[in-house]
Amino acid sequence: MKKLILSAIVMVGLLFTLTTSNLTFAQPYPRTEIPGDYSFGTIASVQDDESGNHEWIVTGGWKGNILANETAANASDITFSANVRMITVNGSEPHSHSIANFNVTDISEENGIKTFNGTSAINLPDGIVEDVPTSVRVLGEGVISIWIDPTRVEEHYGNTPIYGLVSDERGFGPGGPGPHRR
Repeated sequence: MKKLILSAIVMVGLLFTLTTSNLTFAQPYPRTEIPGDYSFGTIASVQDDESGNHEWIVTGGWKGNILANETAANASDITFSANVRMITVNGSEPHSHSIANFNVTDISEENGIKTFNGTSAINLPDGIVEDVPTSVRVLGEGVISIWIDPTRVEEHYGNTPIYGLVSDERGFGPGGPGPHRR
């Protein structure tokens, strides 16, 4: 009986500690989506430190209609968002971020590479940073790169793009250049 009472006290104490602790998690930024055809894919990248050594493994997913909207005439209709998980290459400091509210200001294409420049809201552990210069590039039919201005996010993602794949309608990548309904 004493063991049962002791177990109950430990469980209540543990629950109290977990529910009253000051835990900090990056909260997802509210998403706004325009109806239409969306492409999606995975993010899989390694970010280097200032010396060029691998520092962070970056993974996650992205969704947007960038492959269905390729002209400046409809730049205001373009959406792109991503959820990103980061962890150091030694397996420590796991955390998450979101990239949202991508507002496209310029679209260009050169040598088969489509570039969407604009600003986005980046969720960091200390809060949301608005109007961060962001560039999303579609390279060929199966790769995207996401560049986030390092000076606006305290070089959190390093100074190189984050890379990802375009998935096909079954979720496999690299796929064709969408669009795929999701």
